[in-house]
Amino acid sequence: KDLQSSFAQPTVMTDNLALVADRMARGEFDLIAVGRALLMDAQWVTKMRDGEAVNPFRLDAYATLD
Repeated sequence: KDLQSSFAQPTVMTDNLALVADRMARGEFDLIAVGRALLMDAQWVTKMRDGEAVNPFRLDAYATLD
């Protein structure tokens, strides 16, 4: 069984931090992961806070990690 199928609800991807915060406050999530976003853009947190565009995740970026 893969990790995603272990969850009762489907996983959701969004770049709308306000929506995520609202849904978290309602108790809809047990976990919010931003690891991939941070790998792509070290300034992700600041950009999300300030409403700036962030670098989208690309699977091929894993090839450049040391």
